[in-house]
Amino acid sequence: MSSFHASTHTTNGTFHSDRPIESAGQDLLGRETFARAIADRIAAWPGTESLVVSLYGEWGAGKSSVKNMMRESLAQQADKKKIPEIIEFNPWQFSGSNQLCSEFFSVIAEKIESLSIKSKVKSKSAVKKSAERLRKYGNKLSFAGQLLTAVGSAASLFVPPAGIAIAGAGAAANAAGGLARAGHEELASEETLHEIKKLLHEDFCNLPSKILVIIDDIDRLTSDEICLLFRLIKANTDFPNIVFLILAQRKYVENALDEITHSRGSEFLEKIVQAPFNIPEPAPNKVSNITFDRIKAIFSTHAPDTDWADAYWLKIWRKSLRLYFTNLRETYRYLNALLFSADAFKARGAFGVNPFDLVALEAIRMFEPGLYDIMPNYMSALTGHGAYDLMHLYFDKPDKRNEETRDILGKACDEKTRSRAINLLCDIFPPLQGASRNLEWGREKRAVSDMFFNNYFALALSPGQISETDIVDFFSFTGDYTSLIKLLNKWRVDQIIDSALSRIDVDTERLIKTNKPDVTFRALLDCGEEWIKSEQPSADLSDHAITWICEMLRDDSIKNRDTLVHDIMKATKASTLYGRMKLVNTIRIENGERGPSNQLVSADTYAKLEKIATQTISKHIKNKALIGHPAFTDIYWNWWRIEKDKATKWAGGQVRKPEFCIILLGSFMSKTTSVSSNSKKTIQRHYLRSEFMKMMENIAEIARWENSLSKIDATKLTSIQRQDLDAFNLAMQRKREGKPIDFLGDI
Repeated sequence: MSSFHASTHTTNGTFHSDRPIESAGQDLLGRETFARAIADRIAAWPGTESLVVSLYGEWGAGKSSVKNMMRESLAQQADKKKIPEIIEFNPWQFSGSNQLCSEFFSVIAEKIESLSIKSKVKSKSAVKKSAERLRKYGNKLSFAGQLLTAVGSAASLFVPPAGIAIAGAGAAANAAGGLARAGHEELASEETLHEIKKLLHEDFCNLPSKILVIIDDIDRLTSDEICLLFRLIKANTDFPNIVFLILAQRKYVENALDEITHSRGSEFLEKIVQAPFNIPEPAPNKVSNITFDRIKAIFSTHAPDTDWADAYWLKIWRKSLRLYFTNLRETYRYLNALLFSADAFKARGAFGVNPFDLVALEAIRMFEPGLYDIMPNYMSALTGHGAYDLMHLYFDKPDKRNEETRDILGKACDEKTRSRAINLLCDIFPPLQGASRNLEWGREKRAVSDMFFNNYFALALSPGQISETDIVDFFSFTGDYTSLIKLLNKWRVDQIIDSALSRIDVDTERLIKTNKPDVTFRALLDCGEEWIKSEQPSADLSDHAITWICEMLRDDSIKNRDTLVHDIMKATKASTLYGRMKLVNTIRIENGERGPSNQLVSADTYAKLEKIATQTISKHIKNKALIGHPAFTDIYWNWWRIEKDKATKWAGGQVRKPEFCIILLGSFMSKTTSVSSNSKKTIQRHYLRSEFMKMMENIAEIARWENSLSKIDATKLTSIQRQDLDAFNLAMQRKREGKPIDFLGDI
């Protein structure tokens, strides 16, 4: 079985080829000494007897690599007479017992023909005659094997008569006519097998050097073919000057031989092989250390800033991840898959997921495919988000739920690696051990963040999902008003703005420390205002911007916070009414909550901000643009909280206008939805609470509200406005009847 060619494992993130190493200089696992020792023993073996050497090892253990180092060592023998002629016979290339048998002798015959005229060999014709004799011997055995059934197969293996012992376990007695006739002709020739074999013995004695027959890829053969191959080897073990080197998984060969030896395959193998060797295990942690270095090499180009001394990475690597890598074939197969995934997540100047989690989840995908396949079904449990969180409202034993989830996931793993897999899973997904959600998970693009979880299992962005390239562009444009506005509008058209704003939320610290925060937040607020005024629905960019500004004001490391927030307010467009009013009111509320010694901004700065906001209100009132603003209700109540008397007086003067009344009425309404138990339809109820009725009365007498609203043409209202109006009329009717107005009747 192949190991891998070390020269292909460069540090620039290239794919790793499935090829064995060619020389000791490429040896990564310290097996050169072992290979040289075996080669020396073969070179020193006396030519008077044949020898069968075996190299046993599991799939991917590096048998072919050791074999290549042995060949190299043999070629470097000081005594050139001891260097054998080497034949590599690959039985996997030949199908069927007849072809396998004939080709086995044919390749040896070709090697004999190629030998130079040396020592006891007197002429080329003698060499050619020996080769022809060997082919004839092989043909006789082949035909005998095709035409004779395997009677008493166990006995024939242990005491093989010439020719008959070559019969395949499944060979049929009634071979096709043409082959049968050819076989009879061959068997009826003047020389018997015994005579040919005796002559061949002399021919092999006269060879100028030993012949080493290397047989690889035995593990790819069928059971019948393995049995036939070992019969062929045994039938030739009494020829001098021939050495067989067999590379195989021992258990696989024994199981094949068991089928025709009544479970005595191990005994038969011991009779065939005189010098069995197991491929030496690499030094502890050798393969895992190579894997670690190769992983780092991949990310040196994909995510060059990755800190491989990070405590989280070292924890998952040392505790469980490294245990998956026991041979280089598995390592390089894994690295190829990892490189493919890393390429998919690489973006311009960014990496779309957490490198550590990608490395770990790729290992789960490669070595625990059953677990990997069901993980997306348990997103809530793995991330501690959504429905899984709500379960805490109804159950008192979260630890038991975590244990049950781990048990379900564990059953999808291989039994031998289950403990290791669950340990790794718990490290990647802390909620499985009861950990609470952490905002840092999102900032680090961890798989445990519900924002990034699906990305690890899709290798592509879901509809509406923001890419890391877009995020890189956003932060590169901060401080560039025009470019930032253009990017934000593109996101909106592409319908990824919701995902984008959520993604930026986890990088708020980075945002508030940009070089030109005044320009950045001005762009956000101005753009947000334009979106509010447009008819197309969008995420509330202004609200996000205000949240981020307040985060900046809470950060003590930000210098000149008062000047900075004043410049942001002043620089925004005069039409940015919603953003200005909400920002000032948010600061007012938080200043009051934090106390005099811990204000977001000083009293003087707040007064300046309030003045800018109220002047903006005045301009909109003067231009008769306030009532028509799409966010009028929110703007009005922010104004009311800042200048209660002025806002109330102005609204009282506007109540006579029906268009004003219906707009403001909506802000007083309470709304609730429910599902009917009978029809299963969603029912929406609008109702007027008594405390809101008092607020309406503070603005104007209820009679004035009723008079103004009675003049409205209901056919020109939206469906929500009609529900508001109906709820108001019902409340007035109940008020006149002396009943509570807080009535959740169906509207």
